[in-house]
Amino acid sequence: MTHVLNLFVLGSCRVHRPIRLLQEQGRARLCTAGLPGYIHSTREACQRLRWLCEGQGLDRQLLPFLFARALWPSLDETHRRELMQADAVVIEAAAERSVEVDGVFLQKNLVVRHLVRELGDIGMQWWRSLLRCGAVSPDEYARAMGEYRQLADPAMLAPGERVLRRARCETDTESHVREDLRYASRVLGKPVLVVTHVDLPRSDGRPILSRSHHVARVKAACAGLAGLHVVDPLDCAQGLGRAQILDRDGEDLNHYCPAFETLLAEHLYQQANTLLGTDLR
Repeated sequence: MTHVLNLFVLGSCRVHRPIRLLQEQGRARLCTAGLPGYIHSTREACQRLRWLCEGQGLDRQLLPFLFARALWPSLDETHRRELMQADAVVIEAAAERSVEVDGVFLQKNLVVRHLVRELGDIGMQWWRSLLRCGAVSPDEYARAMGEYRQLADPAMLAPGERVLRRARCETDTESHVREDLRYASRVLGKPVLVVTHVDLPRSDGRPILSRSHHVARVKAACAGLAGLHVVDPLDCAQGLGRAQILDRDGEDLNHYCPAFETLLAEHLYQQANTLLGTDLR
């Protein structure tokens, strides 16, 4: 008899798609407790858990940079019950750095969508300065905001201005990751599968050092923490070439090809059952 797992998932397509495959196979249920969209870090995951469990941690003005549809998530008993009924939690810990505004961690893809692309070259200069310096200089803010006033949808002007002016960027350190995962384990009281990014080099063989370092940080942060288990996607990729793992014939370092998603789905299913002590025989 197939054991059906209830998995509460906080992550991106790299974890959602494999678990959807398990759901289609009747071996898992993908739970989101009413929180839409993707995230990429333990910082964002804990922010969402804080909202679900404590009703705090989000900022209404910053919604366009938290959820793709910019809708305030509902918080009702149905969603809490879905969270509490989960057998285990899957948290993606892929992003090496987080962008935050006044203590609220933003979804970086949405910052890129609403500001960087909208502003073109000026937006890219602002973004690179933020990533390089960790904060926005007055000159970069003035340059970006001058352009944004001309381009922005009126509804986006205030939230966009706040991000352009007050954004901060820093590395997700080992202590940050450990603190986040301890919080998740404590408030949920459930086993947690922590999924890293895929640590493959560029197509020319050059390593992505920031990614490699973060995978190592995540593993170190989880060491010795009861009820947590790290899943490195490369653990189920033995003997595979990059074209058998990554999308676009191995050129896309951020997305998996469909065949590898199937392998990762099986690996996640096995790892979750092992963590839960389920006998699959």
